[in-house]
Amino acid sequence: QAEDGIRDDLVTGVQTCALPIFTGPVGATAVTITDSSATVDFDGVLTADSITAGGSAAVNFDAAPAITNAGTFTNTGTTTFDLGGSFGGGLSITGTTLLAGTLTTTGDAVSLGAVTLAAAGGVNTGAGAGDITLGAVDSPGADSLSLNAGTGAVTAGAIGTAGTEVD
Repeated sequence: QAEDGIRDDLVTGVQTCALPIFTGPVGATAVTITDSSATVDFDGVLTADSITAGGSAAVNFDAAPAITNAGTFTNTGTTTFDLGGSFGGGLSITGTTLLAGTLTTTGDAVSLGAVTLAAAGGVNTGAGAGDITLGAVDSPGADSLSLNAGTGAVTAGAIGTAGTEVD
């Protein structure tokens, strides 16, 4: 265990001063991140039935997570997707999302608070009626955002930085 974080695929306990860093693929039935002020970093693919995050934790996905059911993030720290991700039962993030890549569902709703694009990104709820709701969207690098809600509705807050392209 390194002082700056845990770097292992299997973790049974976390010291409060350590940053949980999962270096390889992680498989779980349910992932729950509660009341942590640390950054929880998934370097490999997270495969799980569901995920919830709360408290002030920041959650980083360096590889695209594959979540069978819903993802619910009420954490106040930033939730980062470096390569998008798949959420079969929908996705809800109340805090800030840093997005690169495409977030997908299988016809279920996606609701994101403020979104900052780190590269070209998107949200795709498939051919169903999965609504997409976004807070303010910003793209410091003038990256594009692609939105596909099938037969669902798309609602977005302010679109920021000049050059941000929404398809």
